[in-house]
Amino acid sequence: MGDIKRGVIISFDNTTYTASVQILEATSTLLTGVPVATHCDGTSAVSGANCAVLFFDENNPTDALI
Repeated sequence: MGDIKRGVIISFDNTTYTASVQILEATSTLLTGVPVATHCDGTSAVSGANCAVLFFDENNPTDALI
């Protein structure tokens, strides 16, 4: 079963549909290259937006989904 964490989007790359996100429980860590669900449009994934991150494997941020 996956784990869901709250985060804040720091940046969004609309060419790769990935984002850099800061997890609220670990404010000193910035995750990069986290995939964004394709049903979210680019106007939702803006810098400073709150988000939920579903981790399928907490040790691999590329195996997660915003």
